[in-house]
Amino acid sequence: MRDFRFTSAQNLITRLNELVKRLVSDPQFDQLRIGDSGRWTNAGAITVTGFTMPTGAVANDVLICDADGVASWSAVVGTPGGSNTEVQFNNSGAFDGDTGLTYDRSNDKLTIGTADVDKDHLYTHGNIVTWNDITAEQGAIHAENGIVRAGTDLVADANILGGAHLRLTERSSDPADPGEGKFQLWMSDGTGSGDDGDIYVKITAGGSTKTISIVDFSAGKVTGT
Repeated sequence: MRDFRFTSAQNLITRLNELVKRLVSDPQFDQLRIGDSGRWTNAGAITVTGFTMPTGAVANDVLICDADGVASWSAVVGTPGGSNTEVQFNNSGAFDGDTGLTYDRSNDKLTIGTADVDKDHLYTHGNIVTWNDITAEQGAIHAENGIVRAGTDLVADANILGGAHLRLTERSSDPADPGEGKFQLWMSDGTGSGDDGDIYVKITAGGSTKTISIVDFSAGKVTGT
């Protein structure tokens, strides 16, 4: 390989002409050196180290081109789909949002579904774990094949539907009085009302609250039978 170095302005034209001739006619001339580390081959490949793009870009920009092959710098921008507060998801390869999936940043609140309580909005094949409350204000907590489990209180103002069973853990104290028109069911560990294993219900109706024994565990029978 021969190097073509331009030592002065006087022989610049001559050396360029010689270079062009060798590029098109001499098979042994296969590389043109660019600086000390890069080279161009007559096969069309370019190898350059320490390559610096032209100015005008900012951090994280990408190089794009239009249909005419004109390149330019561009920021990576994705246009959100849907409306404000709607969580983004992939809809056939495009950003999209929906009124049934929103996030309230001010209150850290994720809302799934709409006011139509007849629709099933959340499906999971695993466990749903929370250290706070799961509240069904108007609908139902429905476990088709699993368990609805609560460490302390399981509270619902509507329906709790289970395809298998309802499992409660014994309490070490009686629960607080329920609100008007509501009741609470629990099993005692012998510390509060009754003996260990007894089941009680506390009902508030007509402004009055009563605690009623349902099962006498030690006697092995339903109370009153």
